[in-house]
Amino acid sequence: MANGGGQGIHVVTAADEAFVAPLAVLLQSLADTADDQGVEVTVLTSEVDPVEPQALLAPRSAPRLEVRPLPVPDAAVDGVHLPRYLGRPSAWRLLMGSLLPPEVGRVIYLDADTMVRRSLSDLADVDLGGTTLAAVRDPVLPWFGAPGAIAWDELGLDPATPYFNSGVLVIDLDRWRTDHVGERALDLVRRHRLSYGDQCGLNLTLDGAWTPLPPCWNVQAGHLGRRDTLGWVAEPADELEAARTDPALVHFNESHFGRPWAAISTHPYVAEWLDVLASSGLTEWAPPPPPRRRPPGRFRRAAGVLRHG
Repeated sequence: MANGGGQGIHVVTAADEAFVAPLAVLLQSLADTADDQGVEVTVLTSEVDPVEPQALLAPRSAPRLEVRPLPVPDAAVDGVHLPRYLGRPSAWRLLMGSLLPPEVGRVIYLDADTMVRRSLSDLADVDLGGTTLAAVRDPVLPWFGAPGAIAWDELGLDPATPYFNSGVLVIDLDRWRTDHVGERALDLVRRHRLSYGDQCGLNLTLDGAWTPLPPCWNVQAGHLGRRDTLGWVAEPADELEAARTDPALVHFNESHFGRPWAAISTHPYVAEWLDVLASSGLTEWAPPPPPRRRPPGRFRRAAGVLRHG
């Protein structure tokens, strides 16, 4: 089961005020897909400026969902090196072992930019085979040696080591604590400027000792293309095709599609994301207006001539 007491599924996510709309979609999608097992959600949030996840759900929508905010001390991830597109909440997941009660023995971690389309019961009960966690391989960077992934040669690592995306993780939290996974990954992200921040930190810490999940449990933008991805090499073609057409969980990670809450998005699942948002009870949010496109230089010059003679 998903927690130490065997009662329901325990999900952990992390968000600050910048991710209120994505968090609302995640929570609503969890409510919509929860079965009789029920889902308990811990939202890691800022101690200084916390989000209020309870207020993001219409009461009628969540009879089997319990949401609890858990403030994180701002200084807890001081000194971490993160790429520009990642905020501090990305690193909060590394603190799960110490922040969650010791009786919580297994969790599903979900990035706040995910949307659940199927009950998590099967995911919660996945066999970890004695490893710390299960995850989906990153379709753009499936190995340490993929261009832009990890400086494997400088670190003396095997470039063929599989590399996972950390947006969806099934974690044996007891083993995570015993092996100090979070602390070791946090130390790496403080000491090194890694391409993908804490995701690289976790991959380096586990060094390939993790259990692969079918791609349907973390369908990333890289899975949805054909030519700009290595997913077709890293995953069985039939599993990847099934994941693309009917994902159990969609991950709206940074990509050329644009995210659904951005001014412009061409993501294949943007309409579904907006439908879930509309049913979430978050009524005051609206997407930002699209940016005004500047006309080509020759037209700007012509307009200047018309204005000034």
